[in-house]
Amino acid sequence: MYGNFFHNLHRSIWALAAACTIAVGVFFFNMLRMRPTLDVNALMRNTSINDEENEFRLLPNFDWSAPMPCRNDGPWMYEIFTPPAIELKGGRLIAHVPGEGNENPVLKLTNIDEIPYRLQLEGFVKDSTEELHIFIRDRHTDKLYAMNSGTAAEEADFFVQDCELAPTDADASSATSPIVRVLDGRDGSSHLLAFEDVFAEKNFIAEIAMEYDGDRQFFHLEHIGDTFSAGQETYELVYADPQQHLVTIREIGDNTLLTLSY
Repeated sequence: MYGNFFHNLHRSIWALAAACTIAVGVFFFNMLRMRPTLDVNALMRNTSINDEENEFRLLPNFDWSAPMPCRNDGPWMYEIFTPPAIELKGGRLIAHVPGEGNENPVLKLTNIDEIPYRLQLEGFVKDSTEELHIFIRDRHTDKLYAMNSGTAAEEADFFVQDCELAPTDADASSATSPIVRVLDGRDGSSHLLAFEDVFAEKNFIAEIAMEYDGDRQFFHLEHIGDTFSAGQETYELVYADPQQHLVTIREIGDNTLLTLSY
């Protein structure tokens, strides 16, 4: 009786041990097969957890392809996308990439001076027939020319369009002074000459500085209508006031007016 009992107990223990061995083997087999996925998931979960106790973690070995070699065998270069600059010009939206020389130039009026006109009225006289004779000096050559209305000085390249006497004040009975209009053959401009008016209608020279794409350039303008190119645009001088130290320029093609002063 007791022999059969112990024999059956012995067989049950061996059967239980075998079942446990098989179960443990299946468990470890599955663990080894699923280990990379489990470790990666565990790593992703632990990235936001400050686990001071686990200083060392075993990470699985993965097969991965090496990245493309960096340029010039130097350190890796990272290019950051820069959005385009968009501006409204002439009712149109224009986009360009900053930093590639497409920005608008910075224009500044650095100086403007009144300069004496080269032709100066120095005197007049009436002859016995009451004809008016005027004397005009060319400052560039220091030569004096005796002229009448409708005459030309070919050497100095100017033509007297008109000359007349005008009162020097509101009292017409007081002394008079000639007013002379001349046509300058060098640039086609017309000027009024009068005593003590050496500038002849605000004769000037203006200096405009341009800063564009890291460079600095200067333009010198002497006449209304003078043009200059700044960056990708062309500008025309439309007004100048040396006494107020300001000029107005117009962007050709856009007709935008820009006033510069200092």
